[in-house]
Amino acid sequence: MTKTYLFAGLCVAACAVVAPAKAQQANAPATATAAPGDSAVDAKAAAKAAKALEREKADLRRKYGEGPYPGELDAFLGNKPEPLKPLLTTLYLGGERNAVLNLDRVGLAAMEAGEWTLAEHAFDMALTRIEAVYAKNKAAEQAKSLFKKESRKDFKGEPYERAMTYYYRGLLYLRSGDFDNAHAAFSGALYQDSINLDGERGQDFASMNYLAGWASRCAGDGANAREQFDFATKTNPTLIAPAPQANTVLVAELGYGPTKVKGGAKGELLEFRSNTEADENVVEVRDLSGATKGAIVPVEAASLAYQATERDGRKMDGVLKQKAETKAAMEAAGNTMMQNAMLQSSNPYNQGGALGGALIGMGLSLFASAARVDADVRQWDSLPARIMIRADKIDVARFKPQAVFRKDGEARDLKPAGYFLGGNDRCKIAWLRSRSALDRPVATPGEDAGVAKANAARKDVQLKDKAFRDSLRQL
Repeated sequence: MTKTYLFAGLCVAACAVVAPAKAQQANAPATATAAPGDSAVDAKAAAKAAKALEREKADLRRKYGEGPYPGELDAFLGNKPEPLKPLLTTLYLGGERNAVLNLDRVGLAAMEAGEWTLAEHAFDMALTRIEAVYAKNKAAEQAKSLFKKESRKDFKGEPYERAMTYYYRGLLYLRSGDFDNAHAAFSGALYQDSINLDGERGQDFASMNYLAGWASRCAGDGANAREQFDFATKTNPTLIAPAPQANTVLVAELGYGPTKVKGGAKGELLEFRSNTEADENVVEVRDLSGATKGAIVPVEAASLAYQATERDGRKMDGVLKQKAETKAAMEAAGNTMMQNAMLQSSNPYNQGGALGGALIGMGLSLFASAARVDADVRQWDSLPARIMIRADKIDVARFKPQAVFRKDGEARDLKPAGYFLGGNDRCKIAWLRSRSALDRPVATPGEDAGVAKANAARKDVQLKDKAFRDSLRQL
């Protein structure tokens, strides 16, 4: 059954630069020397103030380019929640190139902090950018063809990272009781799981099918719910479709997800490493009120390490490997041509050809040296390693959860980092995490300082980043 995905309305508007206090004062009405009713004097004072403001703006541009200007970051952070200010600072200064990544990190941290509106807006802004390239329509296909050439610039994430953006938006829709949009969000996650820059493949993110089924069940669409649950349980036999009396789905996130590293002789391959320190794999949830008997033990519905690595032999790795091999071939060809040119230069009848060969060889060598083959290891570092799910009957009015996290039976000294209980009177979702999204490093993870510095010097990038900062007013 087709669902309509109604994201919150977004407006990215280019707003005028807010000048410092000095410039604002210079633009204030000049009344001290103007006689009442003297329009000529008033016009002269206004013109003088306007020129002063323009000089102030020009001075700021000379010093700071297109910004941010002194005071703008503080103004942006002024009314924001204190725990989120470090990540919001990284978002503000990271620009459009890192927008999706930093919006995702802010959105998840905001969920943990209980800042629901901010979380919703952050994920909506990230999804707008993802859908510009990866939606299932002709405009996105055209954008994808262009983005493929610029893949090292604006972060859009690996398929599992894009899918998780939809996943968290879906959880927020479930929390607010908007089950139709929740279903659409989890369906969006499944689509992202099926695609990369080179095409589509099958879907195997069973947790998304299960949650899409739960959203359909809550919306009263029994047929779609059964279809989604059937697919989920066939893909992952440990999952069990909800019993008729189940009124709450418990979603628990354990550990920290895989990290990206550079592999290959030239750092051209994108590889993944599992986090072996935050690797708890079991959670037991008990109801301290006594209303729910026994522990609720959700099963593993998804492994993000698996989702990150089982991508048809990593097609993007193949592209990067081909670039590295092409670079090496150009270097070898250039060196060979220059060496041959040196030998031929001793022949007085072939000096012109030798010079041409030397120039071509030098060109190939320079072109090869300029080619970048580094894998992009920017990464959403606050994602979990595992998603655990179970639907059960819970007395939600009295429910007082106590979570115990374990690694192969051994209890870990951890308290839930995030928790909410939402939905409506008949259909609930409980969500918790074992690790905090607020404990991760503040800087954009995996950022290439050289690429960032080179981009920052470009005028077009500065203007794009200025528009991005202006768009953050909606957070």
